[in-house]
Amino acid sequence: YQVTIPAKIRQKFQIKEGDLVKVIFDEKENAVKITLLKEPWK
Repeated sequence: YQVTIPAKIRQKFQIKEGDLVKVIFDEKENAVKITLLKEPWK
């Protein structure tokens, strides 16, 4: 899937256009968490 992450957030976490990320919803914290996949082929 493709999602849009606001520029200020991308810059803060050094996420570039085209990077693969993992998006999860943490039910305990009621928060969306984004993890940059450094080596997406693993």
